[in-house]
Amino acid sequence: MKMISPIKGTVVCLTDEKLQKKRNLIKCIISAPADHVISVNDQPCSFDGNFWTTEVELGKEDVALTATDHSTNESESVDITIFYTENKLFRVSVDDGIWFLQDIARNNYDSIFENPYLAMLKRLHLKYRAKFHVNIYYTCPEHGGFFLTELSDRYKDQWLEALDWLVLSFHARADIPGYPYLNSDRETTRSHCLEVYDQIDRFAGYRSPVTTLHYAETTKEGVKGLYDCGIRALLGDYSYNRKGERQLCYGATEEEFLSVRRNCFYRDPETNMIMFCCDAVLNCFSPDEVSVEMERFDSLYPDRSFIDILIHEQYFYNDYKHYLPDYEERIASGIRWCLEHGYKPGLVRDIIDFSKL
Repeated sequence: MKMISPIKGTVVCLTDEKLQKKRNLIKCIISAPADHVISVNDQPCSFDGNFWTTEVELGKEDVALTATDHSTNESESVDITIFYTENKLFRVSVDDGIWFLQDIARNNYDSIFENPYLAMLKRLHLKYRAKFHVNIYYTCPEHGGFFLTELSDRYKDQWLEALDWLVLSFHARADIPGYPYLNSDRETTRSHCLEVYDQIDRFAGYRSPVTTLHYAETTKEGVKGLYDCGIRALLGDYSYNRKGERQLCYGATEEEFLSVRRNCFYRDPETNMIMFCCDAVLNCFSPDEVSVEMERFDSLYPDRSFIDILIHEQYFYNDYKHYLPDYEERIASGIRWCLEHGYKPGLVRDIIDFSKL
């Protein structure tokens, strides 16, 4: 006997609507001989000609699903992690963040929201109540160079006052090279992450335990290094390249990849890290195309309880070679789609109880 589905590490994200409308069933698929008697958590399975199947109702608490072959007394269990949120949620995440911090350091503003980039995020927050997660570098060579150590801590109270809707986390030490952690050891990701985290603690007062690693690829040891720093959830693109190969997904197997796409989250059994994916990279689509892309993704993976829409900071600036003059409207278009489809603004911490990880 073998449990085919769900796989180890499966996470199910439930909302009040799913519970009320009984969309909280998980299908169990077991491989066993046709003449055996199979159950899951004492619930009888039926044979469909190939596999034994049944559906088990889930609640708000984690549960172990145990398949039993009563003909051989053999059993197999899979632990299911449950994330519960009252409403479906969405967030906006920003990668490659550094230039807005450099600008604040250089201009000695009275408020961080005098910076044009943060002013733009605040406009979107005030208009739509959107919440933003920004992943930042430690240094950049552009515009004369900059290190996070140059940013004053006198704005800490302002960062903390905005904490309900604006958080910072580690992305990489710098933008170049690409795929910096593809073959990383544990110490490299740990040291680079702490370098950024120490500065966030100093000038902003709160480090998010969630991030997107630059290029979303690393080894299991690299993931463990991030876990050592307190990171508990990793976002990736979880997409296929033109050859149909999985990419930007931290080396996920096909089963893990699809589990993330379908269920929003996956808990890696080896590292205990929560993996999740972005639904659209907004700098890749015009404002009119954003809703089309969101609809396409929703048709492929319907009924998701959490959505991440992502953009990269550098496309905001008119001196960047790929400058997007409609940058703000692209974000607004993604936000409107989420709101129109019943999603509420939120952050990952609104779904995951990190104290249990």
